Amino acid sequence: MKSKPALILSCASLSSLAVFIVYLPSLANGFVLWDDDLYVLQNRFIRHLGERFLRMVFTTPVASNWHPLTVIAYAVDYRLWGLNPFGYHLENIILHALNAFLVAVLAARLYEIKAKDSSSSSSGVSAALAGLGAGLLFGLHPLHVESVSWISELKDVLSFFFFLLSILAYVRYVLNVSRTSKRDYIMSFIFFAAALMSKPMAISLPFVLITLDFYPFERLSVRNATIEKAPFFVLSAASAILTILAQQDLLRPLSELSFPERAAIAIRSYAFYIWKMFSPTGLLPFYSLPARSVIFDYVFEVSLAVIVLISVLSVVAARKNRLYLATWLYYVITLFPVAGLIKVGDQSAADRYSYYPLTAFFILASVGACKLRSRLNTALAFAFVAAVLSFLTLRQEKIWRNSFTLWNAELSAYPDLPTARNQRGLANMQNGAYRQAISDFTKAVEGAPDYHEAWNNLGVAYYKTGAYSVAISDLTRALVGAPSYAEAYNNRANAYSSIKDYPKAIEDYTAAIRSNPAYGQAYVNRGILYRITGEYGRAIDDFTTARKLDPTDSLPYTNLGVTYLLAERYGAAIENLKAAVTLAPRNAAAYYYLGNAYSKTGDAGRASAYYNKAARLSDGRRGP
Repeated sequence: MKSKPALILSCASLSSLAVFIVYLPSLANGFVLWDDDLYVLQNRFIRHLGERFLRMVFTTPVASNWHPLTVIAYAVDYRLWGLNPFGYHLENIILHALNAFLVAVLAARLYEIKAKDSSSSSSGVSAALAGLGAGLLFGLHPLHVESVSWISELKDVLSFFFFLLSILAYVRYVLNVSRTSKRDYIMSFIFFAAALMSKPMAISLPFVLITLDFYPFERLSVRNATIEKAPFFVLSAASAILTILAQQDLLRPLSELSFPERAAIAIRSYAFYIWKMFSPTGLLPFYSLPARSVIFDYVFEVSLAVIVLISVLSVVAARKNRLYLATWLYYVITLFPVAGLIKVGDQSAADRYSYYPLTAFFILASVGACKLRSRLNTALAFAFVAAVLSFLTLRQEKIWRNSFTLWNAELSAYPDLPTARNQRGLANMQNGAYRQAISDFTKAVEGAPDYHEAWNNLGVAYYKTGAYSVAISDLTRALVGAPSYAEAYNNRANAYSSIKDYPKAIEDYTAAIRSNPAYGQAYVNRGILYRITGEYGRAIDDFTTARKLDPTDSLPYTNLGVTYLLAERYGAAIENLKAAVTLAPRNAAAYYYLGNAYSKTGDAGRASAYYNKAARLSDGRRGP
């Protein structure tokens, strides 16, 4: 018979393998137009690893979040896979399978700690079964599909990976606390820091460790809850501050949503995930906030009753067994950061928010199943539940196949949801289906007249069709609701530029830059107009600023080269155009203008070579 550790690791590996296999269809999924553009598709930040990247990754929020390890992971993915979604999905699946493995190991370790006959082989088999069940429940539950099949949620699976490693290191530390070496404590702290640098939801870990001290370790004391956990609390506080600073533009003020309303939404969300844990159907990417008039309706009342009942029963049961209260505390603690008291965005809940909190319930269910008299019955029960969950998960994965499957699923449930209309409109616009995009954006603003992002997108769609005056009108409407909306100013300037109203276009590009001084594209666009109007000095200043904002973008270099060429500064033109083709080797325009520059200097041989290179690239043929 295998030793206990080997048996536990075997069962944990089995659960991890099952999870990996069930998620393999996600490898065929693409990117979706819901944050994947911010994190990968349009994120030039991840495209060049180097000293500047490593310096900026720890100081610059990405997509209104400070999570440098996640951004580094995307940068490595980009280096390996470019913009092929296969590799990004593979990473998420591997991390989720590893998390299932770690959940299984944790469940087995916790089972062993409280087993009365922990030294017996019988206890080892039960612990391994408890781990197997917990790993399968965690890994195969369809509520976790969003965290795994959505490329933008790499932060979820990566953060929880380090979160679990931190807990396991802490378990080792407690079980060996008499040792002079505190290596496990230090490792727990380091893993916690890594979890926070992947996603700030890990800030709950110090309270989770205190819960473990309460049960199963039963070592809770003032010293253990304060002095011992102080370094962890310092990290949590720092992460919370950084998160608030990064998301300050997204936080909803109390004037929009009062504290009692937030508390009611939080209570509804606590009950929502429990309900979906038992009934994981009808899962959607977006759950809208309820109308303010119905926040305190019967759903709230039932939710409140459920939460109070579970809390009371857990406290009463704690007199004989602390397991239930500890499980409930873990759920309440880990969900708290996203329950709704601190409100970001318009969602009332999200499947991904359950990735951390439900773990304790899965461990509890698995441990409970191992109390059955027959281990065969336990194994059969796990197999049946795993089969049902696998079927539901495979079905849910299909929703995340692409932007259309995602938002069509949302619209099938909520046909008038403005957010879904806006997002599907973006997908249509990306595919060049501008009329369909206009229809979606129009329905979005009809449902939400103050939806300035949809007004902006509607304006861009009309711009793409050549209806410039309509585009200007819609973009102006976007700016009524958001007078600092830099992108809308830039887009309206593009429309003015298309009708050759250069003064208004330059005015709007300037307004975009004023709203967002780091808006490199606006500097490039304004520089192009300055060049068109013969103001080469101003154009050079704008292109130079854009180059400083993003030294990895070839566009400012190309435009600087063209402008210097027109200003007859051929040396500077050649220098910048060479930098442009170094950054973008298939930049046909830069090669063409290099040919012009060398022709002006009398170097006919180099001019001919660059003209030929430009011609080959323009024809779509592969260069040498």
